Amino acid sequence: MTYYHIFAIVMVLFTAYFYFLNMKSNSRRKKQNEHATVSEMSKRFRWEILEGDPTFNLVVPNRFTPWAPKEVNVLMRGTTYGHPMEFYYHDKRWTEQTLLGRESYHEFECRLTLTCQEPLPSLEIYSKKPGFANRIESQLQLPAQLFMDEMLDEQFILESMDTNIGTVLSPHLGALLSIGFVHVIVDGHQVILTMNEIGMASAMVQIDQWVHTLETIACALTGKPIPGELSTQSLEQPVMADNAESSGQAIAS
Repeated sequence: MTYYHIFAIVMVLFTAYFYFLNMKSNSRRKKQNEHATVSEMSKRFRWEILEGDPTFNLVVPNRFTPWAPKEVNVLMRGTTYGHPMEFYYHDKRWTEQTLLGRESYHEFECRLTLTCQEPLPSLEIYSKKPGFANRIESQLQLPAQLFMDEMLDEQFILESMDTNIGTVLSPHLGALLSIGFVHVIVDGHQVILTMNEIGMASAMVQIDQWVHTLETIACALTGKPIPGELSTQSLEQPVMADNAESSGQAIAS
């Protein structure tokens, strides 16, 4: 047996070992994040699956395995608390032959959208330090404002034309402090959590908090009572918190 044969065998064994470790890690992560499968999200949030594989896990999508589909789409709609919501996921990868060889292409979009009947003031909230290789760029390019809350102002950027918007929202956004990835856009009649590919996994781990946070923002802006989070005992029906209260004067016009 030559040196090259030995080297080839070692490389095959080395690759197989790390492939096994990766599969084992993915299996453990899937079990830990069963709440992020399409079917579980549909049941928990009362969303109808309009497109997508019910078993697809949005925290551990396995998009880099040899058998992964070239395109994955998920679309769900429903009402969890009071406002209609839509969850949309699109991930497409393909290659094309060019004069320079085969080029790889990638399309990715993921968002959670809440829709209000009332028009909402335009604003944007995003993390100041979202993490390595996870840059967030402002979409609306509005003037910077303050929450007038030391912890929120330390972690997030708030942009809006309304100088009082921070004091309206800050009493209700404490949950954001425990969420890793934050990029919320409020424009027209919609409150949107937009996720890039790196930030999506973090957001999906805490999807229950996000569903409630978007509802909280909508209620705070329209002066409606803010609902309690989904019960951990029974996730089939939303439960109003005992201290649910109106967020004050509506600022939506």
